[in-house]
Amino acid sequence: MGKGQASVELLVVLATGLIVLIAVFSYTNQSVAEINNEKLVETARSSVNTLKDAANDVYSQGVGAKKQVFFVVPQGTSPASSGIIGQSIVLNLLGSDVFAKTNTALNGQIPTTPGGHWVWVTAFENYVAVGTQNISIDKTSSYVTLLQNDSKQDTITITNNSTENATVTITKNWSHTNVTLDATPLSFTLNSGAQQTINLTYASNPAAGNYAGTLDISATFPTIPTENISLPLNAEVTVTQSRIIILPITYSVSLQAGGTNSSNFQVCNNSTTTLTSISFTKTGAISTWISPEPIPPIASLNAGQCQTVPYTISVPPAQPTGTYNGEITATDGTNSDSIAISVTVVPTPPFLSNVDVLLFSDSAYTIPKTDFNQSSTVYYEVRTFDQDGSPLDVSDLNITVTDPASTLMQRLEFLSTIEGKYQGSYSLSLTAPTGAWTVTADANKNNTVSDSNNFTTVYYPFLTDVRVLLFSNSSYTTPSTSFQQGNTVYYEIQTFDQFISPLDVVDLNVRVTDPSSILRQELVGLSTTGGKYQGSYALALNAETGSWTVSSDANKNNTVSDFNNFTVTPAAECATQAICFSHAWNSAAFTCVSGGPTGGRYCQLSQSAPFWSVQNTAATTTLTVQRIMVSWTGDTDGDTTVDNIVIDNVQRNTASTGTGVWNNITDFSMTPGQTFSANNWLRWGGSGNSGKMNNETETYTISFEFTDASVFSTAAYNPP
Repeated sequence: MGKGQASVELLVVLATGLIVLIAVFSYTNQSVAEINNEKLVETARSSVNTLKDAANDVYSQGVGAKKQVFFVVPQGTSPASSGIIGQSIVLNLLGSDVFAKTNTALNGQIPTTPGGHWVWVTAFENYVAVGTQNISIDKTSSYVTLLQNDSKQDTITITNNSTENATVTITKNWSHTNVTLDATPLSFTLNSGAQQTINLTYASNPAAGNYAGTLDISATFPTIPTENISLPLNAEVTVTQSRIIILPITYSVSLQAGGTNSSNFQVCNNSTTTLTSISFTKTGAISTWISPEPIPPIASLNAGQCQTVPYTISVPPAQPTGTYNGEITATDGTNSDSIAISVTVVPTPPFLSNVDVLLFSDSAYTIPKTDFNQSSTVYYEVRTFDQDGSPLDVSDLNITVTDPASTLMQRLEFLSTIEGKYQGSYSLSLTAPTGAWTVTADANKNNTVSDSNNFTTVYYPFLTDVRVLLFSNSSYTTPSTSFQQGNTVYYEIQTFDQFISPLDVVDLNVRVTDPSSILRQELVGLSTTGGKYQGSYALALNAETGSWTVSSDANKNNTVSDFNNFTVTPAAECATQAICFSHAWNSAAFTCVSGGPTGGRYCQLSQSAPFWSVQNTAATTTLTVQRIMVSWTGDTDGDTTVDNIVIDNVQRNTASTGTGVWNNITDFSMTPGQTFSANNWLRWGGSGNSGKMNNETETYTISFEFTDASVFSTAAYNPP
C-alpha cells in the first residue's frame, strides 16, 4: 500500500510540473507574438503618416506639385479593408484600422500587398491624387466669365483608366440662383478605357458677381474601391464687357524657400475685333520671383479666342516664411485685366541629406576599427543627417553586409534611427573569408541617400583540433594500439586550425598514464613543427598491463585536448631476439702470421681455444641472425677489411667488409638454449698488412642483427 501511495504522489508532482511548463511556454509564445504585432502596427503607422505628410506637403505647394514616397505594407494587412477613404489613408492590420487623415480630399488607390512600394502623390485644385488613379479628368477646374443675362458653355472629359467598368454619378454642389448651372449627363456607365464628355452650361441674370461651387464625381467598380473627385467651378458675371479677360482671376500656392512652381493663365479676347500688341507687367512683392522676364507679348489675338500664357514662380532660397502677393497685368494700351497671385512661403520639411557608416571594435562603439580577425564581431553605427547637418530620425533604414566575393551575409530592412543613429553588429565566423568586406546602408526621408564602409578580415589562427596517434616504429609509419612489456610506444601529436590545416603551437603538453592513472611521463611547453610533435615512451619489462593513455592538450587562441589508449600485454619470452642473445669473449687470443708469402699472412681472433662464444638464452624461442658488423679501432698499419666470419666452424659471410660496415651474411639460427662455444673466429688475411693487426692498440666489437631488426652489440674487447 505504501508503494501505491508513493506512485500516486509522484504522478501528481509530475502533472503539476507539466502544467507549469505549459503555462510558461504559452506565456513566452504569447509575449513574442505581442512584440511582433507591435512592430507590425508601428510599421503601418509610420507608412500612413509618411503618405499623409507627403499629401499635405504637395497640396500646400499648389496644383501640379508631386512627390514620390516609399510606402511599406506590413504582413497581416487586409487588402479588402484597406485603401483611400475620404481624407484618410487606411491600413486594416490584424483586424484593426491604422489610419492618418490629410488636410484635403484624396483620390486614388494605395498598394495593399505586403512589402515596400514607391507611391506618387500629385496636387490638383481641390484634392490630391495618391498612387493609381482609376478615374481621371482633363481639367483641374472650370472657369467662365459671363455678361449679365448671358450664358457660357464648358466641357470636361472623364476617363476610366482601370480594367473594370465603372458606374459614374455626378453631383452638382451649386446653390446660386443668380447663375444657374446645367450639367449633362449626371450618371452613366463608363467602360474600361472609355471616356465621357460632360457638358456644363452657365446662365446669368442681371446680378453681377463671382459664383463658385464644385462638381463631385463618384466612380464605383465591381472590386476596386470607390474613387471620388471634386472639380472646382467658378462663374464671374461682369457688368460691362471687358475686351481683355484673364482666367483665372486669382492664383495661390504654397512653396518652400528655394522652391518653384509652374502654372499658366489664359488671356481671352472678349470682343468682336482682333486685339494686337498685348503686353504684360508684373507688380507686387513677388514680381521678381515670376519668370520669364519679360513675359513674351501677344502680337495678335482674334475675337473670341484665348491664348495660354505659362509662367514660373521661384522663391528665393533664403526667403522667410510668410504670405507674399503680386499681380500680372495684360494690356493692349486701352484694355487690361490682371491675375492676383498669392505665394505662401512655408517651412522646409526636413529631408535626408547624408548617411555615414562607421565601424568599431567594441560594443560601446567608441574604438574605430577597419581590420578584424576571423571570429570577432564587427560593430557598425549608421548616422543619418538632415539638410542642415543635424541628426535626423528615419524609419526605413536598410543595411547589408557582403563578403569579399560580394555574397550577401546580412540584410536588415525598415530599421529606425534614434537621435540619428542606428547601432548593429555582425559576428564573423572562424572560417570567414579573408579580404575586404562591405557594410552598406541606405535610407529615405523625402530623399534617398546611401553610404558604405569597408573592413578587412584577416586570418586568425585558432586551434580547433588535436589528434593523438600511436605507432610501433620510430619512423611513425606503423599505427598500433597494442604493445608488450618492454616495447617502445611512439606517439605523434597533430594540431590543426579552423580550416583543418596544420597549425604550429608552442604550449603543447603530453602525458602518459598507466592503467592505475599513475602519471608515467609528462612533457610540457612543447612546440609542433608543421603541426606535428613526435615523441616516445619506453615501457619497462615489468610495466603494468592493461589500458594506458596518451593525452595531449594545446592552446592557440583556444584550448583543445585529445587522447588515445593503447593496451599493454605481458612481454613475450623475448620481447626482441636481441634480448635473448648473449656473447662472451672468454679471453680469446689474437694470433697473427706476419712472415712468408703475402697471400699467406693473416691475423685471427681467435685461432685456437679459448674461442669467444654466443648463446640463445631463451627456453622456447629460436633466434635468427641476418647481419653481422665487425668494428675495430686503434689500428694504424693493419688490414682494412675482415675477410672471414666463422661461427660454429661455418663461414657465414661471402664478402669482405670494412670496420663498422654491416655484412649481409647467410642467415643462421640458434635453437632455444643452444650455445656455439668452439670454432668461432674472425680473420683478416691475404694482404701485406694482414699480419700487422695486433699492435696491442686495437679494440674489437661485434654487432648481431636479428630478423626482427633488433641488434645485440658485444662489449669492446682488446685481446691479449
